[in-house]
Amino acid sequence: MVSLYGYYGRYYGRDAGEEIPSTPFAYPATQAPPIFMAHGDRDTLVPVAEARLLATRLRSMSTNPVVYAELPGGQQAFDLFRSPRFEAVIDGVVAFTAWVRSRLDDRREIRH
Repeated sequence: MVSLYGYYGRYYGRDAGEEIPSTPFAYPATQAPPIFMAHGDRDTLVPVAEARLLATRLRSMSTNPVVYAELPGGQQAFDLFRSPRFEAVIDGVVAFTAWVRSRLDDRREIRH
């Protein structure tokens, strides 16, 4: 799973006691696939603290790798336009998926 667009927590203005309508925190992290998350530290729509919390929770419970890339100066939708930041994230996604795929290929070879 590659998470470039995700909702990690509470929308602005919601009370801390209100139920969160849509969040990955509601699902068992033990069933999470390998995950690459990219999040800008200047995101004004989803606070960076929520992305950090999700990555921490996933890492503490999942048996699969969780990679979290925090982008200095990154705002929401940082990837709409080509930029050095966007290119770095694409390179990270390519490297991550290649690494995950190589692990799957290694497991298949062992089974045969």
